[in-house]
Amino acid sequence: MQKEKELEHALKKIASSAPDFDLDLASCNKANPEDFFPDRNNPSWDRALSYCRKCPVQLECLVWAFTNKVSEGIWGGKTEEERKKMTPSQRGAVRKKLNAQRR
Repeated sequence: MQKEKELEHALKKIASSAPDFDLDLASCNKANPEDFFPDRNNPSWDRALSYCRKCPVQLECLVWAFTNKVSEGIWGGKTEEERKKMTPSQRGAVRKKLNAQRR
């Protein structure tokens, strides 16, 4: 039940603040969304992270998650805990890398 609530909350957040990148390019666009919101008692991140590792919009997704303060699930190849532990400096470095890619 908690997992369903987290997924619902995250999907509402996406709908309310559409990403500024093409979701059709995302490796996860046809994946099961539940893979990105694993059960807290059995955090099996491997499947979701395998999509992220090959995703052409991984950085865009991660920056979107920072910008929109998304706390649930896996975004841009980072788990909830990994994103929480990132310092403002680390987040800035990700944004800088993304901006350099876009040039």
